[in-house]
Amino acid sequence: MLLASVPAVPPRSNSVEIHFYVGQSETFLPGGRSVGKQQVLVERILDEADGKIVERVISPDYRHPGRYNEFVVTMAVDAAAGTLTQTERNKAFVGTGVLKGEPWHWTAWHTTSTLAGGGKVDSEDRLTSTGMADDKTVDAPDGRHQVTQKEAFTEVNPAEFERIYYGWMLD
Repeated sequence: MLLASVPAVPPRSNSVEIHFYVGQSETFLPGGRSVGKQQVLVERILDEADGKIVERVISPDYRHPGRYNEFVVTMAVDAAAGTLTQTERNKAFVGTGVLKGEPWHWTAWHTTSTLAGGGKVDSEDRLTSTGMADDKTVDAPDGRHQVTQKEAFTEVNPAEFERIYYGWMLD
């Protein structure tokens, strides 16, 4: 009897695009003073057939070498309306957004998210000539501004993405 092998990952349709980015996030206090920079990896999957975008955002945990922080965000897209709803896998936040540009070729998006603790994140994201960038404001549950984050990413190939990721695991 012959058994057919089943692929571990279902085959992807032609309507799926995967992009890999490496970049830096810098955090600023309300007065504008920088309080730190950190390297960030982003895997961004646009799945037109399923009507969703999935972003996996990874950064090293500098307090615990060999560990990392990871957020997986699934965005359900209404392409005709140019809107999205997003949920982080571990319920760190939920939110809504508006997409700008041609469906599935968006060049910018604006999201507003509510954090599990009640705070709010407002994010303006855009594609750039070399990757993508965003500006985020983070407010406390009482509406007080806490920090601003500025992030810039360069698109890289999957091998470079993995090289950096596994380099963090060996540190």
